[in-house]
Amino acid sequence: SGWLLYRTVHKLGARAPHWILPLFFFQAFFFTISRNFLTEPLAVAVICAGMYALVNQRYLLFALLGGLLPLARLELAVILPIWGLVLLQARQWKGLALMAAPVLLLMVLGYFVKNTDSLLWLVDETLGKEGKNRYGYRDVWHYFHRFAYVIGPVIFFFLTIGVLERLAQLRIDLFVLFQGAAILFLYVIFSWKLDMGNSAGFLRNLIPLTPFVAWLAWDGLLAWQGLVAREGPA
Repeated sequence: SGWLLYRTVHKLGARAPHWILPLFFFQAFFFTISRNFLTEPLAVAVICAGMYALVNQRYLLFALLGGLLPLARLELAVILPIWGLVLLQARQWKGLALMAAPVLLLMVLGYFVKNTDSLLWLVDETLGKEGKNRYGYRDVWHYFHRFAYVIGPVIFFFLTIGVLERLAQLRIDLFVLFQGAAILFLYVIFSWKLDMGNSAGFLRNLIPLTPFVAWLAWDGLLAWQGLVAREGPA
């Protein structure tokens, strides 16, 4: 995942792309949890592979990876319209159909394996089983207060600079800043108000943000290095 993210920024001709590697690998929760068989690091892998496919204009692969994303973390289907918009802008009509293929294939195969009466069994067993959140709810600021613990204080420092620098220059791109913010607010709403998925406000839920955090922190590091270079030694 980290190598694909590095190759992505390198392909864009960015300055000092190697710095994105430590900012990716050493995020606190990702560093400790990525060796376990959990779905959050799998979602990170799919997102990084999707970014790499996009910058190389391999749109069909990009679409297929987008279709696989809900199979890693079902709630991330909410951000697929962003991937679809990218395909629309590139006039990749086949890609839009391909993006729906993994979930449709799963539903068809599951129909026979589970001996169910409905092709919509996946919807029935997710949205259809929504009930009272057994874990209760979290404060709206739950994830914001703990975000620095999830990624670590050093990376949080550069992330803050990167976000502020982008906002100051109005570089609000769709696929990094906007998509990262969309995922964060998705989990905030899940843990704050929704019953769906019995969200307990687990901090590991933020791990799919790892590639976006690394990218924005890398922006912040470069901005900080430029400021230090301009000011010179004290």
